[in-house]
Amino acid sequence: MNSIIKKVIPVSVFLLPFVILPRSFYGIVFSKALFIEGTALIIGVLWIIGKLFKKEKEIEIERIPKNIVFLIFGIYVLLFSVSCFSGVLPSLSFWSTLDQGTGVVFMFCLLIFSLVTSFVFKKIEDWYKIFAVFVCSGIVFTLGSFLSETGVRFSKFLILNTQNGFLIGNSSWAGIYLAFVFFISLGLIFSSR
Repeated sequence: MNSIIKKVIPVSVFLLPFVILPRSFYGIVFSKALFIEGTALIIGVLWIIGKLFKKEKEIEIERIPKNIVFLIFGIYVLLFSVSCFSGVLPSLSFWSTLDQGTGVVFMFCLLIFSLVTSFVFKKIEDWYKIFAVFVCSGIVFTLGSFLSETGVRFSKFLILNTQNGFLIGNSSWAGIYLAFVFFISLGLIFSSR
C-alpha cells in the first residue's frame, strides 16, 4: 500500500492548485478543501489497510514523528476540536462555510495527510521528489497566470486572471503560494544532496 500512497501524494500535490468545480457556488477555494479532504481520507484508509494486512514478519512499530511542528499542529487541532463544542454554531465549527471549508474536519484531514506522508516518506530523497513536484506545479501555475494575462481563456465560466488569483481564488493567496514555490525551489537548487 505504501507504493500506492507514494504515487497518490505527489499527484495530489501537483493537482491541488488546478482543482476547480466551476459550476459550484465557491468553485475555487472550496473545491481545493474538498480535494485535500478526499486525498487525506484516501491515503489514510490505504495506510490503515496496509497496516492491517501486513505480514507479521514485516510489522514494525511506527511511532509518530518526534517533531515540534507535529506537536504544535496536533495541539492546535485538539484545541480547535474542543472549542467547536463551545462555539455559537458547532456545525459551522466542524464543517465551516462553503466559501472556506476550513473547519475542524479539514484540520483533521490535514493532520492525517501530514502524518501519513511522514510515515511513508522516510528518506530525504523522497521529500526532494515531493518538493520538486510542488515546484513543477508552481511553474505550470505561473505559466497559466501569464497566459491568462495575455488573453488566453481557460474556462467559459470563470474569469481566471492574476487579479483574481488565477486558480487560487485570491491574489493574496496566490502570492503566498508562489512565495512558497520560490523559496522551496531556491532550497532545492542550493541544497547539497
